[in-house]
Amino acid sequence: MLKLQFGPAILLFALSFMPVVKLSAQNEAQKIDEVIKAYQDMHEFSGTALVMKKGKIIFQKAYGTANRETGTPNTIDTKFRIGSVTKQFTAMLIMQLKEQGKLNLQDPISRYLPYYRKDVGNQVTIHQLLTHTSGIPDFTRRPNFTSEIAVVKLSREEMVKKYCSDTLESEPGKVYSYCNSGYYILGAIIESITGKSYGNVLQERIFNVVGMKNSGIDNPFTIVKNRAIGYDNVYGDFTNSTYINMESSVLSAGAIYSTVGDLMLWNKALHSNKLLSAENTEIMFTPYLNKYAYGIGVNKFIYPGLNREVTFHAHTGGIFGFRAVLLYETQNDELITLLSNLVDDNSMDLDPITNRIFAIINNIPYDKPKPSVVSHMGELVVHQSLDTAIAFYRQAKVKLKEKYDFGRTEDELNSLGYYLLNHKRVKDAVQILKLVTEEFPQSWNAYDSYAESLALDNQTPAAVTNYKKSLDLNPENANATKQLKMLENK
Repeated sequence: MLKLQFGPAILLFALSFMPVVKLSAQNEAQKIDEVIKAYQDMHEFSGTALVMKKGKIIFQKAYGTANRETGTPNTIDTKFRIGSVTKQFTAMLIMQLKEQGKLNLQDPISRYLPYYRKDVGNQVTIHQLLTHTSGIPDFTRRPNFTSEIAVVKLSREEMVKKYCSDTLESEPGKVYSYCNSGYYILGAIIESITGKSYGNVLQERIFNVVGMKNSGIDNPFTIVKNRAIGYDNVYGDFTNSTYINMESSVLSAGAIYSTVGDLMLWNKALHSNKLLSAENTEIMFTPYLNKYAYGIGVNKFIYPGLNREVTFHAHTGGIFGFRAVLLYETQNDELITLLSNLVDDNSMDLDPITNRIFAIINNIPYDKPKPSVVSHMGELVVHQSLDTAIAFYRQAKVKLKEKYDFGRTEDELNSLGYYLLNHKRVKDAVQILKLVTEEFPQSWNAYDSYAESLALDNQTPAAVTNYKKSLDLNPENANATKQLKMLENK
């Protein structure tokens, strides 16, 4: 299946080992700038960056263009959509209401949204919504998300009833499945309890208190000074990003815009009990399934190259034309914030930049940035031919490993396959997604995607075989189970 643009990340770090040179703060800033500039030159980043070490800003800079039509450059005060980083703010509002005795984390949805379907609403709790264990399907996975859900203007009740109320796909509390529907419902609950709009509650309880003067809820009607426009780099072609009605269709799951400076203030408040008591802050930071706490990923482990334990509090954001990452290492008070208004080749991943910045400020070796092998392959598919692209890939694996980055190959090939499906090049997509199964034979998602392309190419027996392979590797793949039933009932 296609890995969508709405999601968190507990950042994982792949390092190579080479002699370590201790860097001064000035050298650290220079190295950070070199890394980000390299990604800008590869058309993989356009935006702003802020880095803190031991509580002090050691780097902040803007790159690229806020508006490509006018040539307006990004500045450090440019406002960007932060996507799913919004979920941290939603979780904080819920915890504040809990602290004030206005809700209980074990309360069911139905207590606050009487219009919600009772068979689900009486089972699913606020805690389960916060931890992505509700079992409610994610509306961003619907095939009509881009064409319908993202563009319509609905009331909160209409949106919840129509798109956030599907039959459960797993028993509540048992399975982690990232769910924007759940966080949208949390926003509706906040509005129900307070009698105010989500945006007004956010402004009163967080932005005004913290001093976040450059943040708000994005919507298509309000003029926002210094707001960036989102762009896609689709295999060498730059386009405006897909339209989305932020306030109506994503709201508390991903509708905030902000700046790196405001997010620094937010992170300080989040970790200083300025907005919540120490007791409730600890509850908010307690991880559950998949290391996900309340609106935040929490990962504690011995870091390679440091030989000490680190604790990361992190969330990423990705929404049409925009990417964001907020990574905080609690032990050394280190913060890395990146905001971008450029999405390259359908990838929402800022991890390669984040990882290298963390390596720099901790004197850990890192590889120099290299262009993605799949990005170049995609340009060949789009502008030349599939055969040329596959021939290049096979040659690059043998002779050009030092020149190209192969680290994200599975996800990027998967995205390329879906790009071709979306552009009606089904037979080419079949070949690309078949290549993914050959390169990553233990990936359940590879077989799931390949099966989908085969089904669209009317190769039903082969599609069934590959959905079954996906289920063998991941028995909890609900999509494969659903698709198999449909194919076998044809």
